[in-house]
Formats: sequence, structure tokens, C-alpha cells
Amino acid sequence: MLGALPNDYVLYGETFGWVQKLHYEHTQGTFSIRFFDLMVDGQFVGYNQFKGWCWGKNLPIVPEIYVGPWDNSLIEKYINGQSIIADHIREGFVVRPVVERYSDECGRVLLKALNPEYLCRKGDKADALAH
Repeated sequence: MLGALPNDYVLYGETFGWVQKLHYEHTQGTFSIRFFDLMVDGQFVGYNQFKGWCWGKNLPIVPEIYVGPWDNSLIEKYINGQSIIADHIREGFVVRPVVERYSDECGRVLLKALNPEYLCRKGDKADALAH
């Protein structure tokens, strides 16, 4: 399914850099992109398939903070602190299973935990509300 370029695919990414008040070590007017998800023929692929596909095409992916069995205590461990790609506060992190799955309670299992300090930055109310 992921060998050749599929006929119907959507690659999801996020730009960062000089696009908000956290500049991620970029100079004015510059930005970068990192990819975080892939849909093929209307279906999201598993995390390892996504990583392999991007690596095979030399596309940058978002950094991994943790891969392993989930425990709710990991939220407190990883939500705060410094960004791992720049010298400023961490915005938060995304939680997703390695194998794509859905839940009756929330639909696709893919959750984002936002750092409370990021949400409460002085003067950044518009940035916080956009997330």
C-alpha cells in the first residue's frame, strides 16, 4: 500500500518558525515544516507506516517525545518544560497509538495535550485560542 506514491493520499504537516510568537530559532520571514500524519485512500495509516513512508521520501516528521506503553502519569512528565527543537517553552504533545484505531467515545484515537504555561503566556491570548 505504501510502496509507490498512492493515487489518493493526504500528507498532514505543520509549519513552524516565524509564524507565531514562538519562533523556533528561525529568522524573520522563515519557516519550516514537519509532517505528522498520512491518509491513503481515505484511511489513516499506522504510525510506523507513516514514519517509514516519510523517511523513504526524506520528509521531516515531528519529533518523538515518547514511544511505549501508555500511562496517564506520562502527561505530567511530558507536557511541561522546554521544547525539544528550540530554546523556549514546549507547546504540548500529541498522543496517538502505534496501530491506528477508533473509539466509540472520541472517534479516531489521536489526542493533543497542551502545556498550561503555553496557554497562559502573557500577551498570547490569540495564539492560545487558536489551538
